[in-house]
Amino acid sequence: MTPDVTVIIPAYNSMPYVTKAVGSALGQSLGRERIEIITIDDGSTDGTGEELDRLAQAHPELTVIHQENSGGPSSPRNTGLDRATGRYVFMLDADDFLGEEALERMVQCADEQGTDIVLGKMVGIGGRRPPKSMFSATMLSTDVFESRAWWTMSIMKLFRRELIERLGLRFPPGLIYEDQPFTGAAYLAATGISILADYDYVHISWRDDGANMTRSHLAPERLTGVIGLMLALIVSRVEQGAHRDHLLKRHFEMEFLDAFVSMAESDDVPAVREAFTQLREWALAYYPYESVQELSPAHRICHSLLRQGKLELLLDFMRHFLSDPSWDVHVDGDRVFAVYPLLGDTDASVPAECFDVTSRVRLRHQFTDISWTEGTLQLEGLAYLELLDSANTATELILRLRDSDVEYTLPVTRVETPGYSAEVWRKAFVHDHAGISASIDPLVAADGAPLPPGIWDVRLKLSSKGVSRDTRIGKHRGPEIDSELHWRVLPTDAPQGIVVASYFTVGYDNLSLDVGAVAHPITSWLRTGAIAWSPTDKGVLEVTGMPDIIGLGPNTVSFVLADEAGREFEAPVTQTDDGFVARIAPQRAANGRPLSPGTWSVRLRARVGESESDRAPRAQTQLASIRIWRLLLPHRVRISKPGKPLAIAVQRVELVAALVRRLRGPRSG
Repeated sequence: MTPDVTVIIPAYNSMPYVTKAVGSALGQSLGRERIEIITIDDGSTDGTGEELDRLAQAHPELTVIHQENSGGPSSPRNTGLDRATGRYVFMLDADDFLGEEALERMVQCADEQGTDIVLGKMVGIGGRRPPKSMFSATMLSTDVFESRAWWTMSIMKLFRRELIERLGLRFPPGLIYEDQPFTGAAYLAATGISILADYDYVHISWRDDGANMTRSHLAPERLTGVIGLMLALIVSRVEQGAHRDHLLKRHFEMEFLDAFVSMAESDDVPAVREAFTQLREWALAYYPYESVQELSPAHRICHSLLRQGKLELLLDFMRHFLSDPSWDVHVDGDRVFAVYPLLGDTDASVPAECFDVTSRVRLRHQFTDISWTEGTLQLEGLAYLELLDSANTATELILRLRDSDVEYTLPVTRVETPGYSAEVWRKAFVHDHAGISASIDPLVAADGAPLPPGIWDVRLKLSSKGVSRDTRIGKHRGPEIDSELHWRVLPTDAPQGIVVASYFTVGYDNLSLDVGAVAHPITSWLRTGAIAWSPTDKGVLEVTGMPDIIGLGPNTVSFVLADEAGREFEAPVTQTDDGFVARIAPQRAANGRPLSPGTWSVRLRARVGESESDRAPRAQTQLASIRIWRLLLPHRVRISKPGKPLAIAVQRVELVAALVRRLRGPRSG
């Protein structure tokens, strides 16, 4: 039977890591009968080969191939590909391991979606940082242009073997970053790519001996070699335009910086000059100047010097960067600049825009408490401006009336937050005064007066040295904060006060206040309970309820009876310790008189200040009919069926017909 997956594990001096790598492949939930495992010992001298043989004796489904050392992973991977028979191939490095369900999940996705490559989320072990940007969300079927897949060229992905063989893909020997040409060619030819962010698929780690290739110093010419291959692949396969620029950006952002570092550390002057010349040629030919501005300030400075042909200044800058990658900021008006060497140096001619980090000054916030204390909404949390000192940051809360320019500003108190920090571009900016505390009292928030009726959106504004940022708040909050709609009735000069609701908006999850029940009917906080004939007062319908509101005053809730002609009668409710109860007596509900024949709808009405709304409760159980007397004539009263809007039907009893029915007695079957 053809296996679903061939797992290829090249290994060179990989003890003790290889044991866990192989074990993770053997322990897959997909099942061993569906997996082919091929391990290649590339001339190890530390016992890796013997460990693989030991594992193979215990697990016959494991194949071990021994070969002379080739000097890199390309040859053993190619050996594994030559022997692979699975529908899919997964190449696992010997110092990494798989999550238990990784292959089962990836194979299922590839089969269901028909995609040729599946990327499973990677997680780091021992401080190693895996690529993250492409795994922000699952994308079942995408490509390299609509995703960040191109930013992870690691070979540890699920590939459809038919794609590999159709393209004749193998790893070039002697090349560093040998994953890139293989993965890049497969990406561009794939019918689709799946990105799975729902599970920890691949665990990558730092080796204690520091043998990971990503930690090694590389000669400039080796880096320009792989850069040249990748640029040629992109240019030959992707037409000039946004798609090509999207892919090129990765290499000008990552491998170019690696090359700059290598040049700064190298003593081989001719090699450095040759690499500089080649990199400059590619930058001028393929990389639009405006795309450089999307990179970090260090990248922008390097690319500016590269384009100008200023090798020595580039090397000096990189040496400074390697010794101290951190940077301070300088604020000029509403612009913020990274304080790096060459800032303001007219001889260097590096444009000021290369140092501009204004767009990186983002307002970060998190609320730990948003709750009512009597009639005041209390807010507690953290807020700061990235890159800027929170101790000198002015903070205020803004209430803005939706769809208008009316707004009111409320003060915010900043408090100490020991130990809280945020990491921004390799530098920890400690915010000792990031704590914030504020309160909203709707009765005085409008410059000492009550807020007018309307929807009031809550914003947070931070300002420092002329730089300001503001944002809606609410989405970033702790899990302990209640997200339900909360009502308050606040005392004012208006009858029964004013009703205020705090809530988080649907879809956006932002905090807003509804003053005067503009968007939320005030009856929405009234829940009806039991509806039944009174057991102690014959002929009285009792309706109980519970208000989900604090501060409810007397005479704010009633039940309204209305007939088809529009006549209305109110049945007031009595407040109880745990809610309210309404007593509706059809015999005297019409201002002390019996209800006239017809159907009377029953609506729950709430009235607070200028706000009023009705809601129709529903009948719950089948109630027996009763008889009332009107104008000395009998009338039958029926309550609507369960699930129907609550209504009272009054119908005159025809005496003759009733007498005939009584005399006839019950009908026989």
